[in-house]
Amino acid sequence: MKKRTTLVALLAISNLISIQPSLAFDVEEAKHLAKEGEERQQEDPSYYAHTLLILAVEYFKAGELEKADETFRKSIAPAKSAESMVPDSYPGHLMMYAQLLSEGRDSMGVKPEDFKRVDAALKEALAVIDSRADPGNKKGEYLSAIEIFEKTGNTALANKYRKIILDFCATVERDPKATTADLIQAGYMFTKLAEIVFPAGPIKEMPTIVVKLEPDTNKASKLTESRFRQAEQLKLRALRLADRLPEKDQNRIAQHTSMVYWYTLFGESAKAQEQTKILEGLLGTTDRAKLFPPRQPCPGMCGLG
Repeated sequence: MKKRTTLVALLAISNLISIQPSLAFDVEEAKHLAKEGEERQQEDPSYYAHTLLILAVEYFKAGELEKADETFRKSIAPAKSAESMVPDSYPGHLMMYAQLLSEGRDSMGVKPEDFKRVDAALKEALAVIDSRADPGNKKGEYLSAIEIFEKTGNTALANKYRKIILDFCATVERDPKATTADLIQAGYMFTKLAEIVFPAGPIKEMPTIVVKLEPDTNKASKLTESRFRQAEQLKLRALRLADRLPEKDQNRIAQHTSMVYWYTLFGESAKAQEQTKILEGLLGTTDRAKLFPPRQPCPGMCGLG
């Protein structure tokens, strides 16, 4: 019972926030949740749609592809119905399915034989997203699309949506009157694009090791020298936008702190020191305990540390 309660809580969280959830189920647990969802579908169609989506993903992971397709299609009606309570939630439902499929059937990630399935799910989500009126709400989904298309090797579509994001960011760069919100959003997008090019993962405290970049001849790695330089250029564009924010703005400080960590991890000590000097000026201190405070543990049982 405790395990099922935890899964229900995770479902509730995934329904409230726009992230790529990584939920651990098996088919029998997912069936149980879908049964609960069916019993509650009149009062909470969104929950029912999500339980069916999770069951579809578990069928996919188990190799029962026809059941996966059938169950996902079954989730469409309650997902659409839920929009009367949660406007514009249907595109998010479709995108979540594509994201979950793109995690793959196991820890090895999405496999070539599943590329078409993932691409089809993502294209269906994007078709609905692109049909919606407000283009301002699409950029987060486009970032997710770029990441997924990169996984499936669909370079053409990854580049299509990357261009949309970069065009928006370039507009913000050129606009001397860009709003704080636009500066922060464009900076985030540059940073996210850099992570897609060079997936180093989150670096939340001062590294104690140095990771050696792989030569470009190592086609199996994305942590190569040329990818590092591509990511660096995107991150520096994000920094330039951050430096248009007020001196004490936390987003500006966080961008410079992140660059210190990033450069340190990959052995760029001179550039790390340059960023540290900038950070000292912003914070008015050379005390490293204040510049780079130790990471605080999660106060709850979130499992994220």
